[in-house]
Amino acid sequence: QQLYRDQSAGDSGFGPADAQILSDGRSGRVIATGRPSHLDRIASIVASLQASGSTANARETRTFDVGSAADVQRLQPLIQQLYTDQWKERSDSDPADAQILPDPRAGRIIVTGRPDHLQKIESILQQLGAGPAKPQADGREVRILDLATASAVDLAATVRSLYLDQAKTRFGSTPPDTSITPDTGGNRLIVVGETNEVAQVEDLVRKLDKVSAQSATARVFKIRSAEPEKVAEVLSSALVRYDAFGRPQKRTTVSVDAKSRTLIVTGDPKELQSVSTIIEQLDTSLGSRPDRRMKVVGLRQGRAAEISSRVRQLYNDQARNQPELALSDLLILDDTTSNQLILAGSDAQIALVEGIPDQLQKTAATRGERETRPLAVGQPDEIARVVPLVQQLYTERWKTKDPADPADAQIIADPANGRLLVTGLPAHIAEIESILALVRNPAADAAGRDTRVINLGAAQAADIAATVRSLYQEQIRSESIPPAEQAVIRPDAAGNRLVVTGRTNDLDRIASLVRTLDSANERSGGSRVFRLTNAEPQQIAAALSNSLARLDPFGRLVPKVTIGVDAQSRTVVVSGEPKDLQSAEQIVQQLDATGTREARDLHLLPVRSGTASEALTRLRTLANDRLRGGAGEQPVFIADDSNGRILVTATESQWKAVEEIAGKLFDGDGSAGRQVRPLPLSHINAATITPLIAQLFAREMA
Repeated sequence: QQLYRDQSAGDSGFGPADAQILSDGRSGRVIATGRPSHLDRIASIVASLQASGSTANARETRTFDVGSAADVQRLQPLIQQLYTDQWKERSDSDPADAQILPDPRAGRIIVTGRPDHLQKIESILQQLGAGPAKPQADGREVRILDLATASAVDLAATVRSLYLDQAKTRFGSTPPDTSITPDTGGNRLIVVGETNEVAQVEDLVRKLDKVSAQSATARVFKIRSAEPEKVAEVLSSALVRYDAFGRPQKRTTVSVDAKSRTLIVTGDPKELQSVSTIIEQLDTSLGSRPDRRMKVVGLRQGRAAEISSRVRQLYNDQARNQPELALSDLLILDDTTSNQLILAGSDAQIALVEGIPDQLQKTAATRGERETRPLAVGQPDEIARVVPLVQQLYTERWKTKDPADPADAQIIADPANGRLLVTGLPAHIAEIESILALVRNPAADAAGRDTRVINLGAAQAADIAATVRSLYQEQIRSESIPPAEQAVIRPDAAGNRLVVTGRTNDLDRIASLVRTLDSANERSGGSRVFRLTNAEPQQIAAALSNSLARLDPFGRLVPKVTIGVDAQSRTVVVSGEPKDLQSAEQIVQQLDATGTREARDLHLLPVRSGTASEALTRLRTLANDRLRGGAGEQPVFIADDSNGRILVTATESQWKAVEEIAGKLFDGDGSAGRQVRPLPLSHINAATITPLIAQLFAREMA
């Protein structure tokens, strides 16, 4: 656009630069409208710009080392925001579209974009002072850390917590990929991770696995290979000292527990510090590890990946009472391809573990094959309600069963067909069926749902729908029907009909209500039924008769609505025009909300100046302030602008106060002489006669 204007300004015979140039970002096009010579010039400008920018627009990817993972997470949002803000001043055709991706583990930021964008991001990094990434570990290793005093299980949790807290400074919120596993049999920790991270864990273990010189007078040592009695004999002979008379004295006391293969050494803390090294060397030199062999156990039922974890747990549980099995580790591998277990260990270990898969498979054979069974429920909302209940109750009730038979049945909802699909063993499916029978709602088996269209005669669909819905809710109040099962009533204004969806028996009930109300509308033009909570029906009827009335041409008060009262059901039925029924609804709602704790009457207060709505605001404020703190409900005020009056519902004492305030308020108005008076016309149209009256009135006043 700029080049086109500059080139046109220097060419006097070319004419004004009046061509329209639009950009289509979605298709990558420039749309130009103008004279042919102008379009040719614009096309050449675009071609030259594309030729010069083809190499500059090539996107590339670069990496920037910024430091640790915490530095990456801190700098990435700052760089993104600064880059976007500083690039706003550029052309709209060159947006800030470079991609900035964090790589916390490598301590760097990866940026993809055009060269000038990359230069801008690099300058921002230099301004922020980003440093080079910390050197990464050479590789991963497995390191076994033997413990001298602490318990492997207890120390593992402490070391893991301290290590993760220290790693936050190196990795930020990204957890390190380092595992710390306790080996209870050998009382040691197995650490797997990057070399430098393993070194951090080892340093923590050395600090924690120390004996306090003030409190440690006894130590417990687990013997793995040698005979505990031999180790105790050597310690008792070696750890002695001689008194002044040359008599030998034991420096420590050694006790043996042959069943658990442990030594309990008591003595001076300084002496105990060297015992750990001596026992470790004696255990290695005096002991002989049993020969190891391998065995493959094929599985007839079940999957190797699932059974291997159960076999390992059961073996560890049984091996607790056999300390001799701890002389070496047992290896259990699952071969998923051939569905078999591979065992490696001593003869005693393999003899113990190889019988466990057979027992598990025999138990599985007696339980039967897994099957899938559909269980009918009903409506989709009923399915959504019962699925979590059935799942929770099934899990809770199955806890008391055989631990080798977990609650693994799958419960899948099928709302389209109104059923549950349950997959599991026969006993599990039977349990779920019994639970479903308990939690199901009997109403779910009621008559099926259907949709019915009810055409209306005299009534309007929008007006009658609310009345039918209200009456239907009243009728089913005593029935235990959940909201999801209740009928839905929708008005169709275009066709003047009601579309009702619900149970078959509810459709007949609603159709009967519609016929009753529609016939009443044919006689009176429209009806509303009001069920009262607090007020007396006779008082409401009297208030409606006095307020909803008009003056005929002879000055007589003619009711606008017809009112019927049913004292037994505390119901008021009002028939009339739709606009009058809306006014009646407002009056009934406000009067019924006030209750009947004290006798309240309806009073009419004429407004001689302005409109009733304007006068109502001032009157209500002054009256509520006067009656504040009094007993009972506050008066109710309703403006009737069409008849120039205010309807007041109040007790006798309240009405006296309101009447006094109204007298002072309206009489003190400077325009108290002005009045509003309706003039009914019998033969002449109001729109025709109004201009003539205005002209005659202006002439008379002149």
